Amino acid sequence: MTEYKQSNEIKKYLKTKKRKKRIKKVIMIVIVLTITLILFLTKAPIFNINTIDVIGTSKISSDNLKETLKMFIGQNIYIVNEDEIKNILMKDKYVKEVKISRKGISKLVINIVEESPVFYVENNGIIEVINEDLVVIEELDSIEGKNLVKISGVGAENISVGDKVSDDEILSSILEKFYPYIAQNRESIKFDEINIADIVNIKGRIGEVEIFFGDDSDLHNKMENVYRILLSEEIKLTKGYIDVSFDGPPIIKNTSS
Repeated sequence: MTEYKQSNEIKKYLKTKKRKKRIKKVIMIVIVLTITLILFLTKAPIFNINTIDVIGTSKISSDNLKETLKMFIGQNIYIVNEDEIKNILMKDKYVKEVKISRKGISKLVINIVEESPVFYVENNGIIEVINEDLVVIEELDSIEGKNLVKISGVGAENISVGDKVSDDEILSSILEKFYPYIAQNRESIKFDEINIADIVNIKGRIGEVEIFFGDDSDLHNKMENVYRILLSEEIKLTKGYIDVSFDGPPIIKNTSS
């Protein structure tokens, strides 16, 4: 009986040993195959980048950006340094965000989210183009041909590109709310100026029509009233003012001749 038991134990031991050997062998095969696959993906010329597409640009020349990225042609698509690509592209003042994706085995697609400045402040005769975060991103001599709105009521002395006009988050929030109405340029109604010197008495100017907004609350309905009045064939308001600073029907002063 003892010999039989010992025989079974030996068989179990040998069986366990064989199973462990098989597992080790499988693991080794998997490791070798994984290393081979990695080497293939990173070394085979078929995975080298041969095309870089740049999309999402309107203000920036995609051709110029592609020319800047030519150094990455021929690099492996799986191990190319994405951070380096982003750092290079973000040097352009109009690039706000960069998203990189791969298409197929040899094409990089660079999706650019552009900075869309629509505001400016005047600084001793220099036009400082700012974004809704109040950061100066460009200096111009003229706004001709630009869809830019003057922001008055904020200090703009001794600033340059990269500086913030103000650290006041409330002012930034106000401009952020106005941004869609300026960027969309609805019905060709274009703001010429927004005065935020007093945040509870915000004023706007469209041509020779002054607009009294009060604070920035319920701005959507206020803007809808402004659009409706300025587009009215009956009112024909080209000079005067619109007061939408309170609840109720807007007050209109029409001094158009």
